[in-house]
Amino acid sequence: MNFSLPNRRSSLSAGLLLALCLLLKADFAVAEATTAAAEPSETSDHSELNNLLTQSKAHASARYRFEYVDQDGIQRAAKASTLRTRLGLTTGTAYELSGKLEFEDVSVIGNDTYNSTVNGETEYAVVADPEDTAVNEAFGAYGGVPDTAIRAGREALQIDNLRFIGDVGWRQNNQTFDGANISNDTIPDTRVWYGYVGRVNRIFGDDSDVGDFDTNLHLLNVRYSGFKPLTLIAYSYLFDVDDDDTLSTANFGLHAEGRSVVTDDVAMLYDLEYATQRDYENNPQDFSTYYLRGEFGAAISAVTFRAGYENLGSDNGEVGFSTPFATLHKWNGWADKFLVTPAAGLQDAYGGVRYGLKDVSDHVQKVTVDAVYHYFAADRGDQKFGDELDFEATIDFLRYVQCGVKYAHYDSAGFATDTEKLIFTIQATLTQ
Repeated sequence: MNFSLPNRRSSLSAGLLLALCLLLKADFAVAEATTAAAEPSETSDHSELNNLLTQSKAHASARYRFEYVDQDGIQRAAKASTLRTRLGLTTGTAYELSGKLEFEDVSVIGNDTYNSTVNGETEYAVVADPEDTAVNEAFGAYGGVPDTAIRAGREALQIDNLRFIGDVGWRQNNQTFDGANISNDTIPDTRVWYGYVGRVNRIFGDDSDVGDFDTNLHLLNVRYSGFKPLTLIAYSYLFDVDDDDTLSTANFGLHAEGRSVVTDDVAMLYDLEYATQRDYENNPQDFSTYYLRGEFGAAISAVTFRAGYENLGSDNGEVGFSTPFATLHKWNGWADKFLVTPAAGLQDAYGGVRYGLKDVSDHVQKVTVDAVYHYFAADRGDQKFGDELDFEATIDFLRYVQCGVKYAHYDSAGFATDTEKLIFTIQATLTQ
């Protein structure tokens, strides 16, 4: 079984077809109801269709970004000026059916003075934001089973903390997943979620040889919140990747996270995770390794302190623990130097502080400032991988605009290449 839509560009018609099928299904239900004497009245039928229309919400967003990347060993620094626009519709519900359709376009503003990975500008540093126009999301949902939600189509999945499955929301082009999923809340304080993915649409776009992967991903995530304030998560993620067998892995893990309130102004934070990984299906490598992460912090009024340690293990220095479908920018530094785990594995000891204010004024909803330090080393052997200092400041204002500046400085200590990044972003989002 390989559940996937056509590629992103040709799937414009597929997305429209999905929306049309959804409406036809609703119309069929109306016709069936009006002809059966035991079914609800015509008034009820009209009410269902009225819900479908009146509860539907259109949304649009535009995100401009300027990203500067200066990397040792690359002839020219990148200066990427791009605009991402999205337009979508989330329908209301009729006869327990609903859906979402969203289009996305990424365009270069000005000249191609960066390596997008597909534009041939290899003298510049990489900024993985290629031009692309696509159906970003197109899925139908059914809620007619008690305590159960069912979805099928193309979706920007965000599972748990995004360490294994994420939508890579930082980049201009989302990572999306073609498949189906089901969640159930029947057991008290428990949510069971299972998803199947037949294709992963990656951030590189349709012009790239690695723009999408045909897959057979089986994803199981069970979340239990009965031990308040602790939340426990158990998961099994089986990755069978037809287009790159070396990414086929079996992953099993446990995750615990919580926030304990000490006083009105003080809370303690904790986040622990452990997972194992081994070769799976047609992976030519025979290996077994592990993942370990612990993070602790304290929130004191508007300031949050945190410190943590993350270890992506290695099997005898030959194969490192990998998470190819994660939102990788969230992890191991914003300079993105460890998107692929070194064969010797990776240790990341980090600490950070955040200052955040909400409802600053009538026009300013939120202000956040972050600073994070990372120290990197191999899991196997004594090699040092350098360190990194990251800063970010964001402001939400006028109810629909967010503006941010992010800076990352990576010092390789001889492992890779020194890298400096400076990114400015401004985004406006409108919802009907």
